[in-house]
Amino acid sequence: MRAAGCFNRVVLALFGLGLVYNLGMFLRAGVEPELDAPRVVKSLSELQKSVSGMYDVLRAFEQKQDAMQKMLEHDRDTHRKAAEVQKQPPEQIEQPEAKKIQEPKEAPKAEKSKKLYPDSALFKEWGDNLSEDDQREAEGLFKKYGYNVFLSDRLPLDRALPDTRDPRCVKKTYPKDLPTLGVVLIYLNEALSVIQRAMCSIINRTPKNLLKEIILVDDSSSNEDLKGNLDGYVKSIEQKNPTLRVTRVRHNKQQGLAFARASGWRAATADVVAILDAHIEVHEMWAEPLLTQIKADRTVVVSPVFDRVNFDDLKVIQYLASAHAFDWALWCMYEGFTPEYYKLNDSSLPGKSPSVMGIFVADRTFLGEIGVLDEGMKVYGGENVELGIRVWTCGGSIEVVPCSKIAHIERNHKPYMPDLAPAMKRNALRVAEVWMDEYKHNINLAWNLPFENHGIDIGDVSERKKLRERLKCKPFKWYLENVYPKLDPWGDLVAYGGMKNLDADMCLDQGPVPGHTPIAYHCYYYGPQIAYYRTTGELYIGNIKSHKYNDNRCMTDVGNKETEPGLYNCKEAMQKGMGVYWDFTQGKELKNRQTKRCLEIKDSKLQILECSGQRWEIQNPVTSRHVTSKTAEGDDIQRKLTRRWFLSNQCVWNFPFPQRKTAAKGRGVKMMNSELPSERVARASLQRRRNTEAERRGRIFNDKVRTIGLDLEGLDTQVKQRKRLEEAEEEKQKACDAEMLHNSKVACILHNREVKKRRATETAIANFRHQYQQPCSQRDFDLNDPERFKKTSVEDAQMMPPGLVGEDPESKNRLLRQREQLREWLVEQQGEQAADRRQRMLEEQRAERIRAEMDDLAQHLQSLEMERRRTEAVATKEFNLAKIEEKRRREQECNAHNGADATNQQLTGGYVKPTLGLVGPPGLCPSCDRRDPPEDLQQVIQFQKYQIEEKKRIEFEKKREEERHDRVLVDSARAALLLERQQAKLNRQLRRQLDSTNVGLAEAHKRQESASERGRIDDSFFSNFNTCSR
Repeated sequence: MRAAGCFNRVVLALFGLGLVYNLGMFLRAGVEPELDAPRVVKSLSELQKSVSGMYDVLRAFEQKQDAMQKMLEHDRDTHRKAAEVQKQPPEQIEQPEAKKIQEPKEAPKAEKSKKLYPDSALFKEWGDNLSEDDQREAEGLFKKYGYNVFLSDRLPLDRALPDTRDPRCVKKTYPKDLPTLGVVLIYLNEALSVIQRAMCSIINRTPKNLLKEIILVDDSSSNEDLKGNLDGYVKSIEQKNPTLRVTRVRHNKQQGLAFARASGWRAATADVVAILDAHIEVHEMWAEPLLTQIKADRTVVVSPVFDRVNFDDLKVIQYLASAHAFDWALWCMYEGFTPEYYKLNDSSLPGKSPSVMGIFVADRTFLGEIGVLDEGMKVYGGENVELGIRVWTCGGSIEVVPCSKIAHIERNHKPYMPDLAPAMKRNALRVAEVWMDEYKHNINLAWNLPFENHGIDIGDVSERKKLRERLKCKPFKWYLENVYPKLDPWGDLVAYGGMKNLDADMCLDQGPVPGHTPIAYHCYYYGPQIAYYRTTGELYIGNIKSHKYNDNRCMTDVGNKETEPGLYNCKEAMQKGMGVYWDFTQGKELKNRQTKRCLEIKDSKLQILECSGQRWEIQNPVTSRHVTSKTAEGDDIQRKLTRRWFLSNQCVWNFPFPQRKTAAKGRGVKMMNSELPSERVARASLQRRRNTEAERRGRIFNDKVRTIGLDLEGLDTQVKQRKRLEEAEEEKQKACDAEMLHNSKVACILHNREVKKRRATETAIANFRHQYQQPCSQRDFDLNDPERFKKTSVEDAQMMPPGLVGEDPESKNRLLRQREQLREWLVEQQGEQAADRRQRMLEEQRAERIRAEMDDLAQHLQSLEMERRRTEAVATKEFNLAKIEEKRRREQECNAHNGADATNQQLTGGYVKPTLGLVGPPGLCPSCDRRDPPEDLQQVIQFQKYQIEEKKRIEFEKKREEERHDRVLVDSARAALLLERQQAKLNRQLRRQLDSTNVGLAEAHKRQESASERGRIDDSFFSNFNTCSR
């Protein structure tokens, strides 16, 4: 309490000081000679704002002080109780200790009760020490984004990541001349701190000579902080990294992942493009291994290894390298590499992968050649599988590089839409139509859709089919046999869908999971009731596996006089001798081949009994033209089994499914099954029931969770929980309304207080003016000469205090002098500005003149150089012609001399002794020597030396001219800097003079007001005025 009292006194003192200060400033402004109403109103409003702001600050500070006081009192009470316990005798301490022993058992309950959201996935293993306000904030952000944004906003943007690479990756070296990289980040309503951390990690952990650009693609986000705040962060990155190009692409409406990634590819200009999610962080040396693979082969599309970042505590969990695969529904999954890869015994080597997970790196040009991504896909899913199939079948390959690591946040839920199944289903059908040839119906099987008339619009695929034809891609069968042989082709399925007992009007259901007992349940034709019947006689209930290495769950007859059927893995059932093969004809009984017993429904219970003729019917039979053999081996057997099954069922394909029109082969006659009116009514009734059940199924069942039946207790629990939540929300709303009402009342009271205070202040100001600021007591001052009011002569007096006469005779002259002074100042300023403009003009003219002289000199030197070159060319030509002429003359003389010697020899008929010439040995003509004379060679050498010296002289003159130009620029800059410093010095001097004048004026004003404030007005007071001028 003493601390609270001291605090209240401090608050009142601060409030009083602020009020006095603002009032004094206002009164000081009020003693000026001329008061205009707008300035008075402005001063009052500023005073009101400052007082209100001070009151808010003090109120917030008081609330913090109260909270701190409560904490101190709580700690004081705790210490006092501990001291009392220590002072008690041992007898009295035993009982509290017993309580202490029991307290730890109750402590966890107290901790659990503090959690506001115990069922939230965010608070399962995180958030034990958060306050209630922080829990509410964290839960709200988690529901919006799907990961812990509350923690992300508090983590550093450049946090260190654990090195999860193989130790052999650290020792690897990579080429230095790698291609440039452009990183594309795709996001939709992403948290700002997550995008900032992704960009920060990419910039800090990618070599600057490789990272050319970052492209941010916003698929029409609605978050406001992804606009202005992100723009500011991007600008700061551009300032710190001037060589990095940051491009932003924003869609006007949500286009989906495939379209957004294609937009990022179109905006990229680097050699290689890396298309990533925005909720990632890259590891050290992540880019070099990927770029090395692409440099070696431009047709390879590579993908790093993704470490998982938990959505709750944002910790990095190491993931080992594995291939990116998919099932027939085109959901992504991880899978092991081929056996050949593991035989190498080096997990740092790249491995082949059938597909990509969505994050990939590729050569930008090659990616454009093969069609980038299918922009016709909507929202999410399927585009990565389509890319994987297209790359492999159209001449490329896909690799996972273990030495490149990226940490990827695994969301709890995605922001695109609550249920991704409709979009995924539509995209999968689009991929199948373009790329899967005769295997496209496996997508229908995986999603439990009819082969025809499934009612889903997949858009226009003509352009994608033309692309496949233009690229001359391999068939999908080649892909299954050479790239992804682990995928089961499902070649021997003859029927699928809900399997219904026509007599009991109930369907097969897989029953509780985990469990091995199928049941009979009302038909809703959803995941747990989907059956698959193969030509071998195997019957699967619930689902069918997409891969050969997985085992399906077969409907079995356990035998041993057991009446309940079983649902076991097919291999396990065959090892135990169970009957797994069934004979089935559409609209007839379902009989086990081994035990010869039938599957029947008795008293709404599924049993295996002696056959009584109960009829079964499966929802979607696969017609003969849809059944294709995917492998060369076993074609004849499969074709015979399929044909035999269809021949046995060809007469019973009518009720209760929609009637099909069949055309007779080779004829144009159409045949339709006839039905009676009673059958039509029954069919309509059954269709209504199926529609009602389908609607209920859409509300209750989930194909991913695979729940079955109707859990009444669960529904009651959900209803009670919903009521409790609604009641809690209602109570919370009532509390909020009461708090708002209380705050409104408090605000009204505070507003009334402020109004009263403002009125009191205005009244005090009016009384003060009325009492102390009458015209008879006002004093005017000239700021240029504060002491002039003391001068008594008429010539020196510049101001006449109107306190005694009620007027100012010199006001007009003073105004004229002030205007004249202002005019002189204006003229002086204009003169200075004109002088500055002239100086700048002279400097520009001088620089232009110097530039023109340099241009003329350069042109003159260029003309001299051209003239020298022409003269040199003419001299060289003449010299060469002279040499040629001299050589020709020497050859002629030599020939003539040799001819004369031959003639003399013929005439004398004997040997003529060769004469020894002046130069050269006997028998040689001195004029026939083809070597250049030494004098000519010396002239050429001297001319070349002259050319070298002339070139050096021209370069020296050019360098000296550049140095002179640089000196002129430096002198100009130095002069401008000195002028700026002189101007700043002059401004400081003027400022000091003005401050000293204001201080003198304030002191004079204080001395002048001392007598009036004391209330005594004597002769010394009136001696300050010129009373004789009247």
